[in-house]
Amino acid sequence: MNYNEPPDHDNGMAPPPPPPGDDYEPYDPEAVKKSVSGPAIGLIVYGALSILSTFLSLFQSGDPDELLRTYEEMVPNFQQMMDQSPEFADFLKYYLAYAFVINLVNLVIQLVIMVGGVRMYQMRNYGLSFAAAILACIPCIGGCCCIIGIPLGIWAIKALNREETKEAFA
Repeated sequence: MNYNEPPDHDNGMAPPPPPPGDDYEPYDPEAVKKSVSGPAIGLIVYGALSILSTFLSLFQSGDPDELLRTYEEMVPNFQQMMDQSPEFADFLKYYLAYAFVINLVNLVIQLVIMVGGVRMYQMRNYGLSFAAAILACIPCIGGCCCIIGIPLGIWAIKALNREETKEAFA
């Protein structure tokens, strides 16, 4: 094959597409905005519901000492169990502190999802919007709403991967 000659397109393969020229049609900004607004609103609502759910968990797992006092009131033999096993009391305090920290981390992730949805709706910050879509796909980050996040994240990723959407964000 001589590389100085034009390629032979009669080899059964389709010719390459023509480069954008006079017949190039730019994307329609309104159509792109419409295609992105659905998943963006979904991410915003999902993030808001998840944040609400996490706040409820944070208030439940608040002060470990206060929770231990509450357990003492609720469980008749709780103090006896704690006296018999001081290791259990320490474990319970560490577990409750761990749950509090995990809830804080989830809260930050859910804020990223919600802010990414807002930025996606505004057609700004493609990277944050894409990160929010990926985070929404991770199971059990959204508290009670985790089953909703997976299809919303996939829908947002599909909308963000279109060429005209990438152009609109640029």
